Amino acid sequence: MEEFAFRIKRISNFREIEIKNQTLKSQQHKLLNEMGLDGELEQIAGNSEQINKVKQMIKKVAPYPSTVLITGETGVGKELVARAVHHLSERCEQPFVKVNCASIPATLFESELFGYEKGAFTGADKSKFGCFEAADGGTVFLDEIGEIPLELQAKLLRVLQEKEITRIGENKPRNVNVRIVAATNRNLGEMVEEQLFREDLFYRLSVVKIPVPPLRERSEDIGEICSHLLARISADLQKPGLKLDRKCLSRLKELYWPGNIRELRNSLERAAVMAEGNILHAAHFNLSLADDNSRVEIDDNKETSDNVDLGLIARLEALEKKLIVKALKNNNNVKSRAAEELQIPRTQLIYRMKRLGL
Repeated sequence: MEEFAFRIKRISNFREIEIKNQTLKSQQHKLLNEMGLDGELEQIAGNSEQINKVKQMIKKVAPYPSTVLITGETGVGKELVARAVHHLSERCEQPFVKVNCASIPATLFESELFGYEKGAFTGADKSKFGCFEAADGGTVFLDEIGEIPLELQAKLLRVLQEKEITRIGENKPRNVNVRIVAATNRNLGEMVEEQLFREDLFYRLSVVKIPVPPLRERSEDIGEICSHLLARISADLQKPGLKLDRKCLSRLKELYWPGNIRELRNSLERAAVMAEGNILHAAHFNLSLADDNSRVEIDDNKETSDNVDLGLIARLEALEKKLIVKALKNNNNVKSRAAEELQIPRTQLIYRMKRLGL
């Protein structure tokens, strides 16, 4: 009985310490949220009104278990937002598992997400955890959620509602404690209308939406973003003290940047490689020429007489409008197919159509 009483007391003391530890963690996360001193949040460079709204939204939603849907064009930094949500939550010490839905073959989706039992199919010589089990207690980040096959969306909905998964080759469900943060550069609402995405899953995913603005809508942040990126590039290339020429920075703020921050980083790295010293000039970016992502072959002989007297920008816009209208006609006005023909993201096509009044 003395041994029994001793063990009960030790368990009681351990539980008391555990509760105090959880309380202290909650207070710490609350304090970090209020003061805005979190390292992951500081990775989101910029102080524009648009990006400050994103940061405020992250701080508000992070402490709660609600599902988050991050929307925005390719390259705007959706993964940074997802990591900040995880890092500011009470799950921060648990796994953060990223799943790139666009890179997983349709035949492997179920096994990657939910795992499988030994002997479930040919080649399954041992059991395997899926992403949800691997992230138990933490966060699953489903990047490019719009690419998940329609037949698998019902099983994902069950995970969200019931908090349980079933491995391939197993009948008994397993409980999982995960928070789901999803991201997409597609319009899921339109995909629902086209019956490419389940309506119930769409509403379950978008409990809280965090839209991330494209770089062109916050050009005032480009200076800070460049400084942030150049610090990393300096370390990667072992070229300390990389800086932008002032005139060059002004020119960078004028560019469209269809690939957003990812494209900007690649351009900075390329310029750093080309530069002899540590100061990056416009020539290192080849800014005197059209940007690589918007370069178009123009045949002056084929232009209409109405466009001949226009300036360069107006002539380019006229050609752009002509190409977009042609692509839409070729694809029966289905924007996703027209975007594929033009080799641009669908969101970018919609933006260009609005800008050109189409």
